[in-house]
Amino acid sequence: MVEILEEELRETKEQLKEIKQKLRSTDAELRKAADINGILQDQVANERNARDREYQRHRQVVKEHSRTLAKMNEKHENVVDLLETRSAELRVAQTYLTKADNLSDADILRMFEALNSHIYQLSAHLADNIQLDRGSLSTPQTWITEATEILDGVVGAELIQLLAKSPHSELPVCIQFALQSRMVGFANMVISTWNFHDLEHNKLYNDVYMQLRASEDPAVSGRWRALTVTSLRALTLNETTIPRLHDHLAIFITSITLLAGLTAAPVQAHQQIISRYGGELITLVDIMLQLQRAIGEEIISSQINLVVYLSGETFNPEHMEDYNAGGRPCTPRESDARAPVVVLGTMSLGVTRIEKKAMGGNAAGQGTWVSVTLLKPKVVLNTILDELQISGA
Repeated sequence: MVEILEEELRETKEQLKEIKQKLRSTDAELRKAADINGILQDQVANERNARDREYQRHRQVVKEHSRTLAKMNEKHENVVDLLETRSAELRVAQTYLTKADNLSDADILRMFEALNSHIYQLSAHLADNIQLDRGSLSTPQTWITEATEILDGVVGAELIQLLAKSPHSELPVCIQFALQSRMVGFANMVISTWNFHDLEHNKLYNDVYMQLRASEDPAVSGRWRALTVTSLRALTLNETTIPRLHDHLAIFITSITLLAGLTAAPVQAHQQIISRYGGELITLVDIMLQLQRAIGEEIISSQINLVVYLSGETFNPEHMEDYNAGGRPCTPRESDARAPVVVLGTMSLGVTRIEKKAMGGNAAGQGTWVSVTLLKPKVVLNTILDELQISGA
């Protein structure tokens, strides 16, 4: 029994010895693993630090790039703003420097011929259809005086006398001459105006323009005129201006009919004209306003002038046409040697183009201004008095 126990003790000791050896071996492996783990942790820490440093470096680079990009974007925006500013300035400069006209001479002539045609047609229609009653009741002298004051300076004394004395039932052409002459004068005023509120200021604007025309290139003076007319038109041509123009034209027509023998009261006569011919007056004024805009704003390289001759001016076939001759040259009468042929009134607007002919080597603003006749005005002459057999007029 003892031997068995001793044998088991020896075996147990051997097993314990083996276990101790295994523990020592495992402990050695653990220490080795700990050393390796420490090395690996150091390596990981070093790599992490290196990566952190690299990240910080890249972050700094990104910040620098962002700042650089922001500066470049700011410079780009500044360049774009400068480009837009310079482009706008260039467009303005180009606008001033261009000499291109939006309308040709043919376009202008068509518009003026349409206006002259409307004036003729309305005048003839009025002269043929106005009911006069000169014999039954005399026109009050106060009406005649007031009408004469309204018409004086455009229609002229001889035409006014024709209205007051001639038998219009037989010769309505007298009324037609007076109507055409006054409408032509009215059209000249509307088309030539700079602004529609205060006509007295037109001279000031025209003086400024003439000074610019004398000292600057036509592209500059013409563009100034166009911009000024555009601005003044926007400021002064409104919803009350056009009806006022219609009313003024109706007043002139009424004055002529009163002088011709219409016995209605001035207010009643004026209302009749507005009622019966309001549409024609609107059309006529619209054409005038279109022409005012066209020659003021659409023509840059030159200046379009209207030509109207007042009563009493000497007839010159080089610059005007005898309305009653139908375009044929005026044949002087024997009495013309003693008394020159003079204008009674202008029946249709004339048109000239004033342009500068540059002189070689001259600076801007220098050159010779020449006038080119586009359309001669047609005038009725005092020779018509004999043809109408009206004496003492």
